[in-house]
Amino acid sequence: LGQTDVLKPDDNYLGTVRCFMDKDWSDPDSVKLRSGTWIKAVYCKNDSGSAIVGGTGVKFQDAALGLEIGGLSGADGRCDGIADPFVSSWANGAYVWVIIQGPCDVLVGSGGVTQGDALQTATSGTFITLTDGNTYASGRIGITTETASATALARTYVNLSHQALIPG
Repeated sequence: LGQTDVLKPDDNYLGTVRCFMDKDWSDPDSVKLRSGTWIKAVYCKNDSGSAIVGGTGVKFQDAALGLEIGGLSGADGRCDGIADPFVSSWANGAYVWVIIQGPCDVLVGSGGVTQGDALQTATSGTFITLTDGNTYASGRIGITTETASATALARTYVNLSHQALIPG
């Protein structure tokens, strides 16, 4: 986590699932332990045609599930993973880690979120408090552990058991 193009240019590594200890990777020279919980991520290529901001929800290409990112999650739509929040922006064509389970920071959409809220996808890969009565399971991503305002990152325990890629 915290780096792009770690295994580039070998496309044979795409789809590799790895577990990382929950650490603060924002300073590679001084990585600090956070919760110690495991984070599960899959190695993918950004093939969306544009840069992707860290902490946003992403969808895989339908023809390359678990291998290539096709774009951002939309409002109440499918979320296959969270763009590595320790990389501020991923260029198109970059090789990146997409978090599919465990604690991570997600980008908050309009209205902000409150600690303990269940979150769902919003516009442009952001996340908002789950709407009461929402029955579309694909938009649900997990529970936030902190209060945050719009455009901030909020620590969230993600469990995308409904993601397009289900590792063994």
